[in-house]
Amino acid sequence: MNDDNVLLTNVVDSSSSKGEEAVQSGSLERASLKGNVKPIGGKGRQTSDSWNHLTKYQEDGRMRAQCKYCPKNYACDSNTNGTTNMNKHLKKCKNYHAKLAIANPKQKCITSYTTSSKEGCGSSIGLGIFNKEDTRKALVEMLIVDELPFRFVEKRGFRKFCRVGMPRFDVPSRRTIVRDILQLYIDMKTSLMIQFRERETIGKCIEKVLLDWGIDRVFTITVDNASANSMAILYVKRKLSSWHRDGAILDGKYLHLRCCAHIVNLIVNDGLKEMHNSVVAIRNAVKFVKSSPSRFDKFKKCVELEKIQNKGLVVLDVPTRWNSTYLMLASSLKFVKAFDRLDDEDGHYQNYFKETENGQKRIGPPNFEHWENAKVFVQFLKTFYDVTLQFSASLSVISNLYFHKWSTINNQLTSMSGDGNHLVCEMASTMKCKFEKYWGSLETTNKLLILAVVLDPRYKLQYVSYCFAVLYGVENRDSMTANIKNALVELYECYSSLYGGGGGGGIDRVDEIPSFGDVESDDSSVFDLSVAFSETVERQDNVSGRNEVERYLLEPVERKRSNFDKLTCWSVSSAHYPILASIAKDVFAMPISTVASESVFSCGGRVLDSFRSSLTPKMVEFLICTQNWLQAKHGTSQLEDAIMHAQNDDSSLENLQFNEETETGK
Repeated sequence: MNDDNVLLTNVVDSSSSKGEEAVQSGSLERASLKGNVKPIGGKGRQTSDSWNHLTKYQEDGRMRAQCKYCPKNYACDSNTNGTTNMNKHLKKCKNYHAKLAIANPKQKCITSYTTSSKEGCGSSIGLGIFNKEDTRKALVEMLIVDELPFRFVEKRGFRKFCRVGMPRFDVPSRRTIVRDILQLYIDMKTSLMIQFRERETIGKCIEKVLLDWGIDRVFTITVDNASANSMAILYVKRKLSSWHRDGAILDGKYLHLRCCAHIVNLIVNDGLKEMHNSVVAIRNAVKFVKSSPSRFDKFKKCVELEKIQNKGLVVLDVPTRWNSTYLMLASSLKFVKAFDRLDDEDGHYQNYFKETENGQKRIGPPNFEHWENAKVFVQFLKTFYDVTLQFSASLSVISNLYFHKWSTINNQLTSMSGDGNHLVCEMASTMKCKFEKYWGSLETTNKLLILAVVLDPRYKLQYVSYCFAVLYGVENRDSMTANIKNALVELYECYSSLYGGGGGGGIDRVDEIPSFGDVESDDSSVFDLSVAFSETVERQDNVSGRNEVERYLLEPVERKRSNFDKLTCWSVSSAHYPILASIAKDVFAMPISTVASESVFSCGGRVLDSFRSSLTPKMVEFLICTQNWLQAKHGTSQLEDAIMHAQNDDSSLENLQFNEETETGK
């Protein structure tokens, strides 16, 4: 029986005499009688077991009995009163059961536990030992895994359930729960750190997945920017090279691909570390409007009076998610007149900003300067918001987008770093430093991301050379362009040797006279000059030193048109460029992001929503990480839970489809 699945349903005394023995031995403290009353002893007939836990006394001429473990007392006149109330009290007396557990901690209880399998869920009855610490830990895990609010432990229904089902369990407060969550996070993190001191642990996990799926050739592995991933990639690189000669192209030189969406997120978060007062003022205004239905109705009335035609309304952001801040500012700018009218007509709105928050006066209400700054923020962040969404697409080729967006962000940050607006200049300069850390040079960039745009027939190497000239100057253009071209040639020669049997070999001349003197064959076609000429033309790839790469780059770029399909183009050109077509197929298949767009901004989408936006970033980290670790520990996932429920509930089929799409990234 798994203790983690045990649910205490009823506490049964193994023997009433054990309780009496515990009392007599001093293990259980007796509750003192109130007032100057004296206990009454005697050898009268007392057949009920409850008398072992009650003390008789006389008060004001009437007989009463007090519980030995709490101040509760009952009338016990043998002529007019029975022992029903006393027996009921003993079943729910917390002090009695708690002290009984201390006196005999191994006392077993009737328990029920659930079992799950592919056939469905079931339950069984057995004996278990109540443990207060394990029960409290199970409660903490439930709050984390099921994403329940901390206040759940203080709700009346839950406390009644615990009082009836687990009378020996003292339900902790929400403040105690927060401390327990922190401790559980620290314990699990410490345990994982001990495991991951063996640096190749992650790599071994990847190796296991590859073996399970029968994958022995890998082009790239896209991971986030955690330092531990570098050691994992090195381990996988060694394994792939040992499995096959072409297990990792170029010995895994370009195997490690960092998630582009995460890098964009890091760049933006670095620029928004110090949130400007303008954003805080607008957030406070939106928070006021969304804080109650009556306030929201007043705001909608202001919107109608100002004749603002907009289907949507304002949204409250989550401070730890910059995309939600962008959406809040963008939506609020459409209702500036409504906020101004609310400031003029609603006294509660004005008083709200006179109150203190965290010991300081609440910032706001937003004024003209705040709204102007918000326009700058929205315009500035829109580029990064759109780029993140595009990088996170999963149903289209996105690897060729990297260089376009890289050059756009680079150009914007460089230009705005010298902007006359101090706010924009400071933000752009901070973000530029983070940009340089990850994407500032070709040495820190996976060149396959740039080769993806070179293999786009609409741009080729000419576009790359043009961008280098604009961003880094003409003096650096040629060397940087040659670096990218050399990478393509190196990749071409590798593919050619592995799959083409050729390469950039020697030069054949068209006018070279073939020799037939040593030919010994019964086939007269070997002397046919037209056949010899055709074979010579087929080897013309290297005429004048031009292989597939040279010929592809010398051809003019395709004209840009809306219905252009690069995959179709390479499929048609595969006969003319067989090696390059193989390279393009692999390069265009690279995922440059590891997560869906909504998860980029915060993987705590459900943990931290608009109704729980007061959680601190640290607490969000504790909840998300611990939830992930607990699910991995018990081997569960949303998809598995949905499958189990779908077997007996037709209404959950829609949720099952949603979870499948979420976990497969569709």
